[in-house]
Amino acid sequence: MDSPTYVLNQAFPSERARLEALARLWDAGTMRLVEELGIGPGNRCLEAGAGTGSVAAALAAIVGAEGRVLAVDRDTRFLDDLPAQVEVRHADLLTDDLPAAQFDLVHARLLVAHLHPHRDALHRLAAAVAPGGWLLVEEVDWTYADRVEPDAPSTPR
Repeated sequence: MDSPTYVLNQAFPSERARLEALARLWDAGTMRLVEELGIGPGNRCLEAGAGTGSVAAALAAIVGAEGRVLAVDRDTRFLDDLPAQVEVRHADLLTDDLPAAQFDLVHARLLVAHLHPHRDALHRLAAAVAPGGWLLVEEVDWTYADRVEPDAPSTPR
């Protein structure tokens, strides 16, 4: 599962626990953003870098039986027990094709920063958005990560 385009090692023994912790921390905020975008019954959503599927499952509840959710990840082993309207697909965002202009919402969280080149990842995600749809990318802002008080020799690392 190692890849020169993805910086995290998905063979990490506690990978499921790491992903579940991120879901507990971020899911509520993600779903508030999705609600603000007006995603609802019958919509089509793409969850890129689906992890354990927590967002895909929440999106499935929002779009209902008439909608659909495509959950893609390079590592699909944790994408189990998802609702019927969620399709799971093994895909590498930088090399595999995504359906073009098909989704009312394309969502990626804590993914693009780990893919290189970032610009290519964003272009590929944007290409999957249907006319009038939304691209929602959530990332940590590292702009000022090197400006920590007090200054310490380890800060730049």
